[in-house]
Amino acid sequence: MFWASKYVGVGPAWMRDANGVMTSRMLVGRGPLVRAEQQLRDHEILEVNQRGMGAPGADPFFHVIAGGVRAGAQTVVYLDTLRTSESGSASWSVMSGNLPPGIALASNGVLSGTPTSTGTFDFIAKAAAGSRAGFGRFSITVTAVPAVVVSLPDVVAALLGGPAVSNAVAEYLDQQGNKNGKLDVGDLRAYLRAQGKLGGVSTP
Repeated sequence: MFWASKYVGVGPAWMRDANGVMTSRMLVGRGPLVRAEQQLRDHEILEVNQRGMGAPGADPFFHVIAGGVRAGAQTVVYLDTLRTSESGSASWSVMSGNLPPGIALASNGVLSGTPTSTGTFDFIAKAAAGSRAGFGRFSITVTAVPAVVVSLPDVVAALLGGPAVSNAVAEYLDQQGNKNGKLDVGDLRAYLRAQGKLGGVSTP
């Protein structure tokens, strides 16, 4: 039998196409069982038969939409969502790798937080529902925010109908806020929160 006691399984792992994109085809390794202090050797690579893993016509995998998460900027509020290719809810978790410091993955697939460090952060996330699961490889790049001088009196005056602030300041604040393409009070509140200048607990 495949899983006879004298054999040990290695894997599983998903195949990738010519462009390096993960497919739904799963591979496992089979080889002789050796002592724990020895390395596994003389293994063969086998493809798992999907028909043998579920009812006819049923796909045992979630197909995770890998890649495509947006880049972030240090100290700027981040928000994005991981998704599968089908409807229905799945529970998400990080299997390996690292999210940018300050960003967390919620069980509903929402990535949120305020990045505190720059760099490129790679991780593998798992989407699961019942006996079905899928995996995706993701990468988030966090860059430094261009130097923007924010004058709070000028911003408050602009929000109260006074002279407008520069486009750079308006875009910078909007990216930390609700990202709706205009400067509003929510953007200022998000900026103050990120700077640690907002006392108490704020609600939308």
